[in-house]
Amino acid sequence: MLPGDCRRARFQAMSGVTVRQALSKLLRRGRLLAGYNRPLVLMYHRVGEPRVDPWELSVSPQNFARQIEILTKARDIVPLQWLAQRLRDGKPARNAAAVTFDDGYADVVQNAVPVMLRMNAPVTVFVTTHALSDPSVFWWDILSRITLETPALPERLAIQIAGRNYDWLVTEDATRAKSNLVISRTALHFGLHALLKPLRVHERRRALQQLARWAGTDASPRRCDRAMTHSELRHLADTDGVSIGAHTCTHPSLPLLKRDSLEREISASRQQCEEITGRRVAGFAYPFGDFDDSTAEAVRSAGMDYAVTTLPREAGLRVDPFRLPRVTVADWGERGSGARSFAMADHACREPRVTAIIVVFNGERYLREAIDSVVGQSFTDWELLVVDDGSTDRSSVIVRDYAQRLPGKVRLLSHPDKGNHGISASRNRGLAEARGAYVAFLDADDTWLPEKLSEQVCIMESDPALGLIYGRTLIWHSWAKLAGRADYYYPLGVEPNARYDPPVLLELLLQNQAQTPTTCNALMRSSLLATLGDSRTASA
Repeated sequence: MLPGDCRRARFQAMSGVTVRQALSKLLRRGRLLAGYNRPLVLMYHRVGEPRVDPWELSVSPQNFARQIEILTKARDIVPLQWLAQRLRDGKPARNAAAVTFDDGYADVVQNAVPVMLRMNAPVTVFVTTHALSDPSVFWWDILSRITLETPALPERLAIQIAGRNYDWLVTEDATRAKSNLVISRTALHFGLHALLKPLRVHERRRALQQLARWAGTDASPRRCDRAMTHSELRHLADTDGVSIGAHTCTHPSLPLLKRDSLEREISASRQQCEEITGRRVAGFAYPFGDFDDSTAEAVRSAGMDYAVTTLPREAGLRVDPFRLPRVTVADWGERGSGARSFAMADHACREPRVTAIIVVFNGERYLREAIDSVVGQSFTDWELLVVDDGSTDRSSVIVRDYAQRLPGKVRLLSHPDKGNHGISASRNRGLAEARGAYVAFLDADDTWLPEKLSEQVCIMESDPALGLIYGRTLIWHSWAKLAGRADYYYPLGVEPNARYDPPVLLELLLQNQAQTPTTCNALMRSSLLATLGDSRTASA
């Protein structure tokens, strides 16, 4: 177990394996596709072979051509706008599939569209408009070039981002690190990505310039990572079978924006697309897949017909047209150990890295705050299971609201008899449904800091021997302004930022020299829980 102040851990984990591995042969995957007939929307980003691809956004031209070939044999590829209208009207669209591309990379024009035209398959391309003239909009490519391609990085990185100081020792292999201040290139990349994502454009540009100077390089993008030009976009819009959608101006996380900035990003991107192409733009894609009720309503108010998410599932009848799910497609091929599943059906969606479990019993007062703290995590590869332990207040109504807004991400569970069975049995109820590689518990009256999961998951993945990680918990009285009651940290009783092998912590606990980890702070491996089994009489 590795206790440490999770607010100081300064790590970020990669947010995801796109879709779970299943079958090994691509032809077999194609036959599996034919067995399902519910509509499906596929999400691509790039077709090319970049030197590094940390987010698995790119599909090789060869694999892309093979994937579309199989898809055309197994499904009816239809225009996304037609499919969205069909679903909105509650009409069946059996065996239909729509293909989409996000961002507007030039390699889509060069490598993807010719394949779609050759196979008479329509496609929708969502364009980030400022990227057409400003290469720095695709800042994540600049970050990956600096952190992952620079031949030799300096050993130490000290940097200030958003007014907060960070200090890392950078190594090629952090798996044997004695301190969680030692970080690998990969962990550094994902950690910086999480820190840069919420920044304003000029703040992010300044941070990238600092990083470039530290690495002894520049903050310019690679030529191969460019977006399409205005003329390429105009030509693309004039191509039969190609539709253009809006994807904001600067690719921000929309829920983080103030109302006026949110509306401007959505409306201006649509207007610019229409001015360049001379055609009406009907669809929208949420950058990073980040959206909430306000975001969806802003897209609707901007006059769009539909919007697509990154929620990994098939599309059902009467789905909200501004929350259309999509399945991410990675570089799945027919050969090699890296081949991934191309099975695109109910359970072909990726399993989350983390399962968060909240048990609630008449906890409506603070439940929304607890759920919002999970939804607001910078690490997005999670599922949330809320177990209603026989509540008689509006707790279940609150959870159903979130489940409807975030299908596939938030689920409401209860006991078979709808009764009250206690915290342990309720946690076990959640564990029985958990799909994540890691499990975290949160009480219905507690909240997480936004970086809680990203920092803890990255530490866990840096050392496969770790079974559980926890840190300090703030006991928060100031929210209620109670006189004479100050906030304080729940003491650890041991040195933070250190690893402890069993039974050291147990012995210290029995000797009253260490504190029991607070449940809301811990993250543990599901495999560890599986070896221990559930507990019917003690807290899980």
